[in-house]
Amino acid sequence: APLLWLTGSREVMGRYAVLINRHTEILNLAENELYQPHNMHMMVNSTVDLMASPYFEMTELGMLREALIRAQRMGRIGNQVSTWERELGDADYSSAVFGYALRQGYITHDHIRRRDQDAMRKALLSHDVEAYFLVDWQRLHDELLSFAERVHSVDVRALASGLEELIMLHLGSKGLK
Repeated sequence: APLLWLTGSREVMGRYAVLINRHTEILNLAENELYQPHNMHMMVNSTVDLMASPYFEMTELGMLREALIRAQRMGRIGNQVSTWERELGDADYSSAVFGYALRQGYITHDHIRRRDQDAMRKALLSHDVEAYFLVDWQRLHDELLSFAERVHSVDVRALASGLEELIMLHLGSKGLK
């Protein structure tokens, strides 16, 4: 399990979700934020794009990778805020939304064990857990834009703009099955 974050494989990320759902007592926000964003495949896809980009400046690679890690997390946040209610109905507790709610004490492991979906939904809505993730999204967005000053061979502002569109799509799809 310690090497999960290295692979970015959908299969490995799927195994992490299975592990969480089989052993909900290990659910926590820190590991979720470490492992799950790699399911977005932004780092992998960007690496492939860079391999075919003749004008990319290799001296910017480290900074660009830092920016892409933020972008990957931003993409995952959109997914989490738009799907947690559906996942609750499916008894899928692998979302960081549930890890955050546990950490804050809004829900308990007993709620999860009993699959008390109504109590969990009410708790997450009454404590506006989505706000935590949307504030984090904005922080990451601001950090991402700061890389535009130092990365010149890739349009970081265009990446940020694309992520703005993506979060709007996620928020617009909330509640859809």
